Amino acid sequence: MKEEIIVEMVFNDIQSFNEQISEYEKQYNAKLIDAIVEDGKARVRFLYPIGKMDGERVAVSVWDCRARLWIGQKEEDMLNLTEEQKEAIEKWKEYVIYTENGGAINWSGIYLPSPFAVQILKQILRGKVDAVNKIAEPTKEDFQKKVKLLLRALKKGYVKGVEIYNSAIRCHDGCRGYHLIQWLEYKNGQYEKYETGCHHAMLTHGMWDKAFVKTLTKEEAMAEICEWLEALAEKYCWTKYELMNADLSYEYQE
Repeated sequence: MKEEIIVEMVFNDIQSFNEQISEYEKQYNAKLIDAIVEDGKARVRFLYPIGKMDGERVAVSVWDCRARLWIGQKEEDMLNLTEEQKEAIEKWKEYVIYTENGGAINWSGIYLPSPFAVQILKQILRGKVDAVNKIAEPTKEDFQKKVKLLLRALKKGYVKGVEIYNSAIRCHDGCRGYHLIQWLEYKNGQYEKYETGCHHAMLTHGMWDKAFVKTLTKEEAMAEICEWLEALAEKYCWTKYELMNADLSYEYQE
């Protein structure tokens, strides 16, 4: 079972990258692997340890239809938790199992939390149970806020396109089919909808020609982005955190 993962992050502002890089390394005990700077953005890769807290192994163990938190050799029933902490940890365990690990049943029954989830657990154990609100189910207002941020990024030219549909979300393991991809671009004060298609094994490379679909009003563009975000959130059990950090940028590959 992997206990380290590579996480890729994109900083749209080089200045924010310079300010936050050391903070990420310190907070999550992460190691910078490499960084590529182009078009005013920095694409960075970190190596993160997972399932670790203050040197102790942290995991959610699912056995006999019950999920239990383990920290080192201590099971959660040995931690003298308050009722509020127990309630928060139940939500935290659901997050680790379903959102971070896809909810799939594995042979070991062990699910490791990400560095982000470990930080939330630390706060809960210190009595700051409100920390679990960071991984609460997103509200309608959260979706609207994210849509506005995406449209702003598109309009300002921070991204060349915003994905609004990819039929691969509904395919199955081992799929050998082709998928429809649709996205928005902002040109001459208008939101334009385009589409292409590609084989499942090459989802980052356009294989069909880029085709113009139609021009959308701002309201129509917002509605299409919101509908796609809601579909992704339902499919992957997103919380507020995943929603606000979702990268829907899309650039057609000629």
